[in-house]
Amino acid sequence: MVTMKKIKMKKNIIISDIVIRAYSWNKTTFGVVVGYEREEYGADGDTEEFPMTEEPFILDHFTVMWDDGSLSTEMWEELIHYDEYVEAIGASR
Repeated sequence: MVTMKKIKMKKNIIISDIVIRAYSWNKTTFGVVVGYEREEYGADGDTEEFPMTEEPFILDHFTVMWDDGSLSTEMWEELIHYDEYVEAIGASR
């Protein structure tokens, strides 16, 4: 069995990539990235939304269509690129 801790993201995720959920789910779930949005917080000194933040930061969100037909918005930390998943499985055999 491959644990997700063994997989480190090396590849950038882009629209049309096949991904897998990086967190616990009832099965290995494949999806296709169908959208992308980048949010910048505190870029203009506006940290009202995150008042504890002194430095600006960026959040990348990916819209994924999963193999069951559902859509969700995920952060990159919640996804594993398919190529890296396959590489990790091969390395564990």
